[in-house]
Amino acid sequence: MEEWAFKRKINLLGDVSVGKTSLVLRYVKNLFGDDYLKTIGTNVYKKQIDFESGRVVLMINDIMGEKTFRSVQEGAFRGSSGAIAVADITRSDTYDSLLEDWLPRYKKFTDEDESIKDKSLPMILVVNKYDLADEDMIKEWEDRSYEIFDDMVFSSAKTGKNVEYIFSSIAARAQLDIRFSVKDMKEVISKRAVETPGDLLDVMLALCSFLGDIPYERMEEILTESGIDKFGLIKSHEISEIEVIRFTDKLLGIYKKKDDEYAISIIDMALGMYLQQ
Repeated sequence: MEEWAFKRKINLLGDVSVGKTSLVLRYVKNLFGDDYLKTIGTNVYKKQIDFESGRVVLMINDIMGEKTFRSVQEGAFRGSSGAIAVADITRSDTYDSLLEDWLPRYKKFTDEDESIKDKSLPMILVVNKYDLADEDMIKEWEDRSYEIFDDMVFSSAKTGKNVEYIFSSIAARAQLDIRFSVKDMKEVISKRAVETPGDLLDVMLALCSFLGDIPYERMEEILTESGIDKFGLIKSHEISEIEVIRFTDKLLGIYKKKDDEYAISIIDMALGMYLQQ
């Protein structure tokens, strides 16, 4: 890839099952499946876009939507160049969730980067699943005010409606922004209470998302080998300590083989916080 390409980290924000993964898969690979696609941690997709002013490489961060895994989400927010906020056209509560939870947390963590303080990062609202809407639903969304967003777009990952436009638009808006530094993962963890198995799993997934060096397919395998059902992650209180410790031990083994002292120190730190409770 040429040296002059602009790299821009874009976050997909939104609740479980609004269609974030379906949108990015439609854009990057032109694929769509009716089966629900579950995201574990953060999955990063790359897509190159050419403009007259230069080439942009989008690093699209598809973040798991379960709100119990906040360290995963907040770690992924750091260093952002912009965001695509996704709501489900058939569920008004997913828009309320963006306004009341996702956007305030995203703004809080991006504002902590001194290099982007007082800057307005581009943000697009995407109202997905247009193919499922009737006229009343569409009118209800059209009548809302979206002043806090740079743009509002109806989309359908199933039909491909406006998918190309969404990502090209955010890339165009973000291309002139500087590349922001990503803060230390230890800072993210130190602000969290690691008291339950769900908290510990949250931290482990956040670390994997932050480092981005374990393939997504391998992550699914490790979860399965540990006895954790990825579709059960939304009910974090049902995850047992033995399952999470088993998962943590497997990660520790991987990073010991890599001789990654930084990752090992993070795991030891999180385990220490958990075991002291």
